[in-house]
Amino acid sequence: MSDLTPEEFDKKADDIYKKISNKRMADIKRIEMKYDKEFKKFDKYFDNYLEDELNQMEKRIKSQYELNKIREANKLRKNFKF
Repeated sequence: MSDLTPEEFDKKADDIYKKISNKRMADIKRIEMKYDKEFKKFDKYFDNYLEDELNQMEKRIKSQYELNKIREANKLRKNFKF
């Protein structure tokens, strides 16, 4: 077998574990950064979509308000008699 003492063996095992752990953490960080980019793209797309929906709703509300105002004015004109 080898000439390593248990303490030396533990130290080498810890070093190997740290190298593997650091490599895994670097891989995980790289993957997180990749998906963060993708998420930001999706988030931007979704924000734009919601903004468009909000603008359309505001336009519909304004047009419905104007239509109701016109209808109300027509009702008042019909009921008004000289």
